[in-house]
Amino acid sequence: MEDGNLVAGFWRVHGGIEGKHETGRIALKTLTLLKCGRGPGDATVDRAMAFLRTRHREQAQFLGTYDAGVTLMALQTYLHHPDVVRHRSPDEANEDLVLAVRLAFWIASGRKYGGNWGYYCPGFREVDRYPVGPGRSPSQWARAGERDRVAEVVRFRTPPPLPEFLEHPTEGNDHSNSQYALLGLKAADNLGIGMPEPLWDEVAQHWIGTQEPAGEAVELRTARDPVGRSRYAAQTRPARARGWRYHGHGDVGPTGAMTAVGLAVVRICLDQVSDPKVKEALEAALDDGWAWMQQHFAVASNPGAKAPPWAHYYYLY
Repeated sequence: MEDGNLVAGFWRVHGGIEGKHETGRIALKTLTLLKCGRGPGDATVDRAMAFLRTRHREQAQFLGTYDAGVTLMALQTYLHHPDVVRHRSPDEANEDLVLAVRLAFWIASGRKYGGNWGYYCPGFREVDRYPVGPGRSPSQWARAGERDRVAEVVRFRTPPPLPEFLEHPTEGNDHSNSQYALLGLKAADNLGIGMPEPLWDEVAQHWIGTQEPAGEAVELRTARDPVGRSRYAAQTRPARARGWRYHGHGDVGPTGAMTAVGLAVVRICLDQVSDPKVKEALEAALDDGWAWMQQHFAVASNPGAKAPPWAHYYYLY
C-alpha cells in the first residue's frame, strides 16, 4: 500500500480506469488504511486526507460519482476515528462536515428519475458556504463508551435541506455507479446528513423493479442465534433465485458482482424507508438475492452468464 507506491506523497497512477478516477483511487486506499487501524498522525493518512480536502474544495473538482462516493466513505471513517473525536474541536470537525454535506448533495444531484446513477453529477447551487454556516453547526461532539473508545455518531439538529440542483442528469447509468453513490449517501447518513425519505423510496422501487422477474424455487439456507450466545441454528425458508444485472433488464444476465451490489443497496434501503409494504418488498428481494448467491456462489470467478472476468475482485469486494 505504501512502500514503492508513493509519488510526491500520493499513490502512483497505473493507467486504465485508475487514471480516470484519481481522487476515488486515493480515497479508496485511504479508506483501506483507516479500516486497517491507521488514523490521524499517520503520515500517509494525513497527506491523503489533505489531498482529498483540497481536491474537493470546488464542485468542478468533485469529478465523478465513484470519486465522491468513496471520498464520503473515507471521510466518515476518518471523522469517527477515536483520535479525531478526542482531539479535534467541533470547529475543526465542522470543516470536514461541510465537505461531507457538499459531497452528499453532489451525489444527490446525479440521481436519475428513480434510483440510478451514472458516472457524473451536475452539481448544485451554493450560497454562502451552504448548507453549514453560522448557527448551523453540528451538535456537541462527545465520546461514547470510553472503555471501548467508540466514537459517537455526529448528528445535525435538523436534517439539512436539499439545495437547488443545476440540471437533471441525462447521461447513461448503471448499477455499479449507483452502488457507490448509495454507499456514499449511507456514509453521509452515518454523519447525520440525511436524504429525504421520498428519495430512498424511489431508490428502493428501482432496485426492487430491476431484480430478475422470475427465478428458480430455492430453499434458502440461513442461520440464526436465538439466545445471542453464538449458538447458531440452521433453518430454511422458500425463496426464488433472482439476481441483478449491470443495466436493469436487457443486457447480459445477472452476475455475482451485480447481485452483491443489489444485496448491499437493498440492505441500505431497509434502514431508510418506513412504508411497511416497501419494507416487505425489500425483505423479499433480499431473500431472493441471497438465494441467487446460494445457487451460483464461486470464489475463483465472478459467476453468471457472460460475467466479465475483470470484475472478479470487484465481485469479491
